Amino acid sequence: MFFCMLLVVVLHASAPKLNMAGFVHNGTILKFIQALFGEGITRIAVPAFFMMSGFLFFASFDGTWFNWKAKLMSRTKGLLVPYLIWSALGIGLMLILNSNSLTHSLVNGEMPTSNFSNILYVWLVDPVNYQFWFVRDLMVMVVCCTLPLYFLNRWHIVLSLIVVLGVVMYVPILPFQGMSLLFYAIGASIAFSYERIARYKLSKAWVNGITLVWLIFCLVKAYFRVYSFQLFPWWGNELFNFIGCLSVWLIWDKLKFLHSNPLWRYSGFSFFVFAFHEPLLTGIKKGVFLISHELPFHSWLVFIISPALCVVICIICAKILLRLSPRLYSILSGNR
Repeated sequence: MFFCMLLVVVLHASAPKLNMAGFVHNGTILKFIQALFGEGITRIAVPAFFMMSGFLFFASFDGTWFNWKAKLMSRTKGLLVPYLIWSALGIGLMLILNSNSLTHSLVNGEMPTSNFSNILYVWLVDPVNYQFWFVRDLMVMVVCCTLPLYFLNRWHIVLSLIVVLGVVMYVPILPFQGMSLLFYAIGASIAFSYERIARYKLSKAWVNGITLVWLIFCLVKAYFRVYSFQLFPWWGNELFNFIGCLSVWLIWDKLKFLHSNPLWRYSGFSFFVFAFHEPLLTGIKKGVFLISHELPFHSWLVFIISPALCVVICIICAKILLRLSPRLYSILSGNR
């Protein structure tokens, strides 16, 4: 989870929408590097989150009302309550910053209006801290998709994924993104057939081959994105995102020495970093730009320094809050 969270921060740092005159990319190399991360490598983070969420939900789900109710209550505390609190905090911060001419430039975009119905819509459906669309979609799927996915997988796992893919491709209106359902369903299917999957051991050559295919895709996609050309259709992108998730999973299993790396002791702060990193990251990018905009490599500094500084600040704030008010930290982080 923590590794994917780091990828999310880099993903959001690789596309600087600063609303500031003069912010330009310094040449084709930076465009390519940002496209490689923003349109390639880091794009596996959100699909991986949905896969892990689907797997963790269905790994211990037995199809009973009691079990479903218990999991729904758990997700309400772990997802819905933090979603409502952080979304409200985002609205409050946006209104405060927009009300002052000195801080207005720190905001990307504005509240549509200040009337109650629009604020209610932003709070519940379209949060200002945009990363929470993931939590919104996850809650909707827990409520709406649990039983259909359970019975489809009990009937036939392959057929389940075919049905889900058909829904994603041909149902124009869904209460969540199609990608969310697709990877959540893949995670559910892995949970149902995990014992069979765990018996298969891929050789080092297979792992390297899968990883190479994914990296070549990322490089090719980045090259064409530099010139604003969309090379692959949506299903091609999602296919390679799945290959990327599989590659990272296999590599992680092979590199066991990483599991004891001191950095992973901060993994418990993953959700807080997720919740807190925006709009903080946008503010940091603008601050780094203002300090370094006269330097010829300022765009490189924004891209490299901003995500690292953002993660450090998030973890420091999390540790301070945890020490001052463990109960408040627990609520904001979904009891994690």
